[in-house]
Amino acid sequence: MAVWVCTQCGFEKEGRCKPRKCPECDGTEFKKKEEGAAAGAAGVASEDGTTGAAGASAAATTKPRSTRKASR
Repeated sequence: MAVWVCTQCGFEKEGRCKPRKCPECDGTEFKKKEEGAAAGAAGVASEDGTTGAAGASAAATTKPRSTRKASR
């Protein structure tokens, strides 16, 4: 599955299809998050001088996903 990121607030939504509207800010623009970005950079020095997957994932951090429960 793909991870879609709202370009206005950074909300992340996992799913096959791009969302129509952001549940947080009502934005309509989303970008697909690169899934293999951190895995492909393993062993390469990042800007802060660290190497390996830990350095790559620290450089690619985003806002945490919403923890709100869906209402039924």
